[in-house]
Amino acid sequence: TEQHFAKFMKGHFPELERANPRMYAKLKCYQFFASPVNESLCQFSDLCTENKHEQLSHQDRIEFQEKKLSLPGGVSFGWTSGVTFHGNISLGGRPIDTRSQLPITKPGDRLEIINWVDFRFDSIGVSALPFLGICLDRIGKIVSETIEELNS
Repeated sequence: TEQHFAKFMKGHFPELERANPRMYAKLKCYQFFASPVNESLCQFSDLCTENKHEQLSHQDRIEFQEKKLSLPGGVSFGWTSGVTFHGNISLGGRPIDTRSQLPITKPGDRLEIINWVDFRFDSIGVSALPFLGICLDRIGKIVSETIEELNS
């Protein structure tokens, strides 16, 4: 909260608000109460605290399969493991074998079966790799802006 921020700053940087109000305001704008875009920084902080002082964060491994049929001429069809074909169905004129759930291909067709694996931080319910990328970008921006502020 804004109150927690003010108390923290007074305790750790008691003269900053008076000595450099622009820097104080810049640090304040990075807080979650200032903008929801800063939520990832709060989550990152919680994860760091948990991993340094308590235990390694649990991650859930999530797997799913994507199938993609590419036909000559650039037409493509894609579906995930949650799709089940029934009855007399075809994709681009290629009948689906309902036992294998795969199309019967012709020469020149390309059938890909891609196994995707995702890891989600259990405590915050987000995909680990994209989340860390967002945090890295956000932290990089904060560092650049802070350096720019200090040099101005």
